[in-house]
Amino acid sequence: MFAFPRPDFTISRSAPWLAIPLLLAFSLLVSGCSIPGFSDDDGLSEPSAPSEQSEPVSEPADTESPPPGELQQQVPDEAFQIDTNGDADLGPEPVEIVEGGLQEPRTLNPVLVDDPLAEELSGLVFSGLTRIDPDTGDAAPDLAEDWEVNEDETAYSFTIREDATWHDGQPVTAQDVEFTFELIMDFRTRSPRYSRVVERITAVEALDTRTVEVRLISPYSPFLSTIATFGIVPQHILMNVQPDELVAHPFGVSSAVGTGPFEFAFWTRGDQIVFEANRQHFRQSPQFDRYIYRVAPDAETLLEQIDQQMIDWARIDPALYDDVDALSDVELVSMPGYEMISVVLQLDIGQTATFQEADVRRALMYALDRDALVEQVWRGHADVAHGTVPPASWAATEPQTLYDYDSEQARQILDNAGWGVGEDGIRQRDGQPLQFDLVANGDNQVRREIAEWLVEQWREIGIDASVTFETWGDVRDRITNTREFDALLFGYRWDIDPDQHPVWSSDSISNAFNLGSYVNEDVDRLLDTALTNVDQNSRRNNYAEVQEIVLQDLPALPLVFPNQLVAIGPRLHDNDPTAILLRNRGNVASWMPE
Repeated sequence: MFAFPRPDFTISRSAPWLAIPLLLAFSLLVSGCSIPGFSDDDGLSEPSAPSEQSEPVSEPADTESPPPGELQQQVPDEAFQIDTNGDADLGPEPVEIVEGGLQEPRTLNPVLVDDPLAEELSGLVFSGLTRIDPDTGDAAPDLAEDWEVNEDETAYSFTIREDATWHDGQPVTAQDVEFTFELIMDFRTRSPRYSRVVERITAVEALDTRTVEVRLISPYSPFLSTIATFGIVPQHILMNVQPDELVAHPFGVSSAVGTGPFEFAFWTRGDQIVFEANRQHFRQSPQFDRYIYRVAPDAETLLEQIDQQMIDWARIDPALYDDVDALSDVELVSMPGYEMISVVLQLDIGQTATFQEADVRRALMYALDRDALVEQVWRGHADVAHGTVPPASWAATEPQTLYDYDSEQARQILDNAGWGVGEDGIRQRDGQPLQFDLVANGDNQVRREIAEWLVEQWREIGIDASVTFETWGDVRDRITNTREFDALLFGYRWDIDPDQHPVWSSDSISNAFNLGSYVNEDVDRLLDTALTNVDQNSRRNNYAEVQEIVLQDLPALPLVFPNQLVAIGPRLHDNDPTAILLRNRGNVASWMPE
C-alpha cells in the first residue's frame, strides 16, 4: 500500500517551491497569444502555463525558458520513433485524421503533463480509472469497469477491467494504479498534479491484482470526474526509474506505452506527433488507422493547410473567422467554452488602495460596453460574462446581480463617492488622482487590443488608467511569483467540474490563482460545502450563491466567455466535436473520415 500523510505545512511558507507544481496543475491563460494552444478558449492562448483540472486557460507553447523550478521535460529536436506493433508500417494508404495547431506539448507522460494540449493528447495514449463522457460531461468507466463507495464517501474501491492491457500486451493491474499515484504523490517527482492529489488523497492500495482502493481525506464530490481520470502509467516499464529522474526520462517524449485507443508511434519535434490505432483496445478500437497532430509554424500556414486539406480539423482564433469562413468545403463550428477573460483587481492594500472601495470597482464594471467588446474582438463568438460560471458548465445559472453598460451610472457612483473631475479631466479626491496601471501580455496582439479598449473605456469616465505591456514570461512571473500589479488582464480556463476554489478561495491566495488576495468567509464556506455535496442540484445552488457574492464584491471584473471555434474539413463533416471533446479528445476514436 502507498499511503501519503496529509502535509501539516503551508506550501507557500514551509516549502515555497512546491507552489510551482500546484500552479502547473492548472491551465492558465493570462493573456493569450493568438490561436496557438487554443485549449478551450477563444484561441487567445498563452504560452503554456501549466495545466490541471480547474486549469487556468491554455496558452501557446512558451518558447522562453521556464521560470526556475518549473517542470520541463527535454524533447530532442530529431524525431524519435518506436515501433509498438513490431511493424509500424500500415501500408501505402493508411486512413488518417490530422489535427492542426500552433502549440506543441512538452510531454505526454500523464504524471508530468503541465499544459492543456499535453493533457489532451496524452489522453489518446493513456487511460484513467474513469473518463469524462464527451456528450454528458459525467464520469464513465474506463480502466475501471465499476466501483463502490463507502458510506461516508471517503473510500472508493475500483475493479480493473479483466480485458485491459498495455500496448505491449501486458495486463493492467491494480498495482499499476498504486504505482502511478505513488509517483504523483512523491514530491521528488515534481508532478504538476502533486498538490491537487495530496490535498485530497491519503492512501492508494492495491488489494489484489484487479482491485484498488483510493482513500480520501474527506468527501470530495468531483473525485470521479477529476483525479480518477488521471492517466495510469505502467509499473513494469517505469519501476526502476527513480522519481527525481522521471522528468529527464524519454517516457512520454520518445517512447510511451499506455492503454488508450491510440499507440504512440513517433514525434518529430516542431512538426508532428503520430499515433496509431490500438486494434486491441478494450473499449473501442478506432475506426481509422492513424491520428496525427501537426504543428503549424504560424496562423497563415495553418490556414493554408486547412484549405489544402492537409489538416482535417483545428481550433482557430476568432480573428481568423472571416478567413476560414471564406474557404470552400470547410465548416466552422462555434460552441460555448470554459474560459473566462477578466480583469483581476489588486485588493492587497500593501500594494495599492485604489480598489478598496466597492464603489470604485462597481464604476469600473458599469463603464464597460462588453457587448461592443464581443463584436470588436470575438466577431460575436463570445458571451458577455454576466456571471462567473462558464456557459458550457452544467452549473451555469443566470445571475441576479447584473452590470449592463451604463457609463452615466458609473459617473454618478464616482461623483457620490467624492471622486470629482479635476481641470485635467481626471477624477481625484483629497488631492489624490483616481489612477492605476493595467498589466497585459504584449506578446499577443489580441490582448493588446483588449487592454487598449479597457483603458479607453475607463478614461471616458475620468479614470486615469494606463497599460503596461510585458512579455508573457514577465507576466507569468507576476502570476507565479511576485503578484505585483494594480490590475491584471487575465484568462482562466475552468475545469469541466465547476469547482471555483482556485480563483475565489482565500486558501488560493498563495498557492493558486486568487491573484488579487480576495477574502470572503461566505465564499470559502460555500466552496467547501460544494466539494462535499454529492447532489448536483445542491452543488449548482452553492455555486450560484458564490457567483452572486463575487459579483457583488467584484474582486475581478468578468469580461467575456469566448466561444471555441473549430474548423472542420470535408472529410469530417459528419463528426461533430463537443466542448468536452476539445478538453480530452474523448470520442475521437469513433470518428470516421469520409
